[in-house]
Amino acid sequence: MPIAAQFAVSGSVQGRSYGVSTNINSGAALQIDESCLVGQAGSLTTRTNNTVGTVTLTVNAVTLVTSDVADVYWSGGMRRGVVLGTVAGTSCPLTDSGSGDNLPVVNTAVVVSPTRVVNTSIVGANVKSITIDSASDQDGAYSILASGVETLGAKLVGGADYIWFDGNGITNPVTGSTQTQIRVSQGGVTANNVIRGSIQYG
Repeated sequence: MPIAAQFAVSGSVQGRSYGVSTNINSGAALQIDESCLVGQAGSLTTRTNNTVGTVTLTVNAVTLVTSDVADVYWSGGMRRGVVLGTVAGTSCPLTDSGSGDNLPVVNTAVVVSPTRVVNTSIVGANVKSITIDSASDQDGAYSILASGVETLGAKLVGGADYIWFDGNGITNPVTGSTQTQIRVSQGGVTANNVIRGSIQYG
């Protein structure tokens, strides 16, 4: 069954209103609706280099487990897809992996959040639109990967949406390969939060 979507952009400058709308039709759509566990707060107490360090958590690890893939949030930045080392008590090592921003300076407050994974198989060149949002005002992260390599990494700051659609003037962010995995997380520490998304393709 064909999938139809409409995207609209509007603005107002010096009292004048401007707007444009686009209809996107596709053969299929993948809907994502994932409840993400809370992250755990701490500080980066060891910074070996831009991608390796150790977080000392405020309390013993509960949602974080050795060899988990996690996202690390801090004010002004985030690193996605970080494999955790041996998690023990309040010690949470970050290994040399992931993508996004370089780790911040030592003693920066961070949140380490477990990720949820959805396996898929979508030819990137066939993607017509990507929409992502957070069910609350918590920060969130959404990564699309091809064979383990991130092709799109989006940070939802304060729950802000991410929207891309064919014809908006920005090159398809996932073209050129088959997308095999979607990974999401949230940056909050008090309650689970749902990260939602839709990918039109075909």
